[in-house]
Amino acid sequence: MNRREGALWVLGLLVAVGVVHALSFSGAGPVDDDFIAFRYARNLAEGHGLVFNEGLRVEGFSAPLWVLAIAAGLKLGFPATVLGSVLSVLGGAASILSVGLVWRRYRPAAQWFAPAALLAVSPAFAWHTAAGLGTVLLAGLLAGWLALYDSAEREGRAALGAACVLGLACLLRAEALVWALPFVVVELRRGKGTASLLALLPAAAWLAFRLSYYGRPLPMTYYVKHLPLAAELTYGTTYLGLATLSCGIGVLLIAALPLALPVARRGAGSRALSVALFGLFAHAGYVVWVGGDFMPLGRFFMPALPIACLAACLGLTRLWSSRPQLVAAVGLVAALAFQWPQWIDRAPLHARHQDFEERWLTLGRELAQRVPPNTSVALSPIGAFGYASRLPIVDILGLVNGATEHSEPDLVIIEKGHHRYDAEWVLAEQPDLVILGNAWLESSPDGALPTLTISAWERTLWEHPEFQEQYRPFALELEQTFPLVFYLRRGAPIPRGARPL
Repeated sequence: MNRREGALWVLGLLVAVGVVHALSFSGAGPVDDDFIAFRYARNLAEGHGLVFNEGLRVEGFSAPLWVLAIAAGLKLGFPATVLGSVLSVLGGAASILSVGLVWRRYRPAAQWFAPAALLAVSPAFAWHTAAGLGTVLLAGLLAGWLALYDSAEREGRAALGAACVLGLACLLRAEALVWALPFVVVELRRGKGTASLLALLPAAAWLAFRLSYYGRPLPMTYYVKHLPLAAELTYGTTYLGLATLSCGIGVLLIAALPLALPVARRGAGSRALSVALFGLFAHAGYVVWVGGDFMPLGRFFMPALPIACLAACLGLTRLWSSRPQLVAAVGLVAALAFQWPQWIDRAPLHARHQDFEERWLTLGRELAQRVPPNTSVALSPIGAFGYASRLPIVDILGLVNGATEHSEPDLVIIEKGHHRYDAEWVLAEQPDLVILGNAWLESSPDGALPTLTISAWERTLWEHPEFQEQYRPFALELEQTFPLVFYLRRGAPIPRGARPL
């Protein structure tokens, strides 16, 4: 076996390690928001349109390609959860392979694949493979784009393949445009980059569809979750700090500076790597600007993590000869940042999925069997419940109906993305059932049902006189999980097996 074959075997082994690491988180996902995408996809596959509730055109998702891919899989008979897992694992494998190949081109004498190894052992990256939402698939597309772009540059040909892959990334999530725009500008300035426009074509086509189908230039997720700039930046900087603890992104960005600063000053070096570095820091700035999200382990930074690992390792090797002490210090911090999460107890992640998404799937299936099919349910965590029940959903947070779009955000609420609500609108919809407090219950020593803790965004609904007058508490005993406590509108059919409280 020659040196090149040996290196490929090592890289293949790292890909396998990354896949096994990701599969070790099976049972800890998908997250609730992924089931929102699954319900959109199922409605599309069944001919009801790209909607959450039939007849209501609201774009309550932000990953179009993910929804379309799941819909295509459903048409072919694949379960949504299985297909989502397969696509995520493929995205993770592509990420590790791509950064390994690019690393080898820049460091051909290296006997080890540092960025690929860092990515393969990252528990945050592995968990997001199970969490779904197309997060790791986007990482794979961005890393694949860089590998193809770098290869095209070295061979002196048009970056057609890179443009197509980047176009898919932009269709998957709009933040990929911070990578696509500099790519197109650089290629067009060379005078030979007409093919680079393919990177923008899918996003442009989706914008045209969005305007004609939904009547808005942006998805409802933006309108509902957008906050004043000062609040976004506060959330964003906190999010960056927490993500650095869980996946090392802040350390990686610092380690990449020795690679980025000479490029910024002189504009020299690899064209592909320069564009990727610009995209990396632009992506990080974008995440801080929008305030991140409420999910653990830095989801919004995951798409950039493969290229961040690559840039950090290249930056550190550039300093190796001239700043050995600095390199040693930064390397130690980076190692700690990546090794510390290895000791994360994954049991809480699995337990959270069992207590939340799996419970909501059970609640949805059970309730759907006990009520008429047109029974409307108002609640906040609409994904798993809505997917399993197929019942009409009144979204208290307004994500899939737009009801809270013009509500003033309640900045006292801590959880990102949960700042807007409208009790008057919910009551005007006259939902048959209202589920509050995320229906989280714990057993008590005397066997009595504990009092629900009403979520902050549900408080005005709970305290509204009309709600107190029109809705009565009921409990539904379930074999697989804690009882479901809900509020039934007067005159609505009582679910089979439910008892008043």
